[in-house]
Amino acid sequence: LTILIFSLWTSISWSSEKLSQFKARIFSVNKDVSLLKFRSDFSNAKFLTPGSRAKFRTNLNLNHFCNGVVLSKSVNHFLFKVTHMDKCEKYQNLSLGVNADFVSVDLEKNMVSIYDLIKVLNKKRLAIFGKLQRVKKRLAIFVERVDSTNKRFDALRLKLEAERQEALSYLESEKLLDTQNFKNYSSKLDEIDFKLEKYRLEDSNSNDIRWSLDYSKTNLQ
Repeated sequence: LTILIFSLWTSISWSSEKLSQFKARIFSVNKDVSLLKFRSDFSNAKFLTPGSRAKFRTNLNLNHFCNGVVLSKSVNHFLFKVTHMDKCEKYQNLSLGVNADFVSVDLEKNMVSIYDLIKVLNKKRLAIFGKLQRVKKRLAIFVERVDSTNKRFDALRLKLEAERQEALSYLESEKLLDTQNFKNYSSKLDEIDFKLEKYRLEDSNSNDIRWSLDYSKTNLQ
């Protein structure tokens, strides 16, 4: 919808002089206070705001315009304050129901400002729309992304489990080797201790005195 509005306004901008022109039908007349009420059915009437200056004529063959300003605005009507009511009713037909051709530079300015605003809003919309599409895509493939993540971590878990088993197997093999080496080294140590005991050297070659005495006493008996 916004893109459609943007394209429409793009085409309008090339003929901006038409933006100031519109038609309205005389709904009520109060000449005493120079007020005219008009019914406006064109779609851009919402941009005709209070305070907007305008001029109109009902007799297209006359160059005289009735000048004035918009005092108030409703959905389908606006109240118009005529600057010179005496000249206006002299040259123009102010009968109820008569169509009036308006020209309002202020309306044109308002619409051009809105056009510029629409261009800014469309740029923001395109940026946000792009972000929305990216989020929408991520949401659409959420289950797929979850499955992919699970598969990736399952593969990592299997790899880690295989590495764990390999490490445990290595430790078990190392334990068996250490157990066998422990036995071998213990056996060799015992063998060496036996030989050390067998080949032990004393500090002196003299006999034990007490042994000699005991031996002598035994012989004497």
